[in-house]
Amino acid sequence: HHKTLVTFGIPESTLAKQIEPWEDALPEDIKLAYLPNPIVGVRLRLSTYGGVKDEEIRRIDTEFEKLREMLGDAIYGEGEDTLQIVIGKHLKNKGMTLSAAESCTGGKIASLLTSVAGASQYFYGSVTSYDNSIKENILGVPHEIIAQHGAVSQECVEAMAIGVNRVMNTDFAVATSGIAGPGGGSPEKPVGTAWLAVAYHDKTTGKDEVISKKVAFNSSREVNIDRFASNALNLLRLYLESH
Repeated sequence: HHKTLVTFGIPESTLAKQIEPWEDALPEDIKLAYLPNPIVGVRLRLSTYGGVKDEEIRRIDTEFEKLREMLGDAIYGEGEDTLQIVIGKHLKNKGMTLSAAESCTGGKIASLLTSVAGASQYFYGSVTSYDNSIKENILGVPHEIIAQHGAVSQECVEAMAIGVNRVMNTDFAVATSGIAGPGGGSPEKPVGTAWLAVAYHDKTTGKDEVISKKVAFNSSREVNIDRFASNALNLLRLYLESH
């Protein structure tokens, strides 16, 4: 019998250290496997072999409840859940819509979201604003923000998220702006740096709420893009869970 919990936001090595006392106390016939993925996160799979199936299920469920208490909102799903699947469920339950404004991720977020069957119910589309002129002319990012702070900045990515919500007439938006590499970095903003944002537009009051986060990775261009996209989706997932 197998059961899997899916986590995001805690590196595998940190996760292993955090749950080490729990893992060490597992019964000998229950085995834990770590299955890391830069987009999905770290899957924790518990397996037991032989015995009475109902009893095995009960024992693994008991152990997983202990994990939930230890890891909290780092756990976002079970089995084959992905961030995009969980986000879709939240949006459908709320009856709300989503758009994306992507610079450094170049459409990766839109690709992940539309990989889920039925995503058209809640995902309206994405603006790949790779050039600053698109950020300004389509998304409405003020020129002064880019001139003063640069495209890879908290101010710019927040304006991108607010702007795409208005362009697409959606409730929520996710935005990314960063440096995937291998070139283009600077001492202040090295390769692997990105700003991520999530915006909510209240259509009743017309007010916008936005949160943002800076991330930094040191991988290849492809892996950096994967991590920017997945961390942006996780920021959105956490925001949706708290609202």
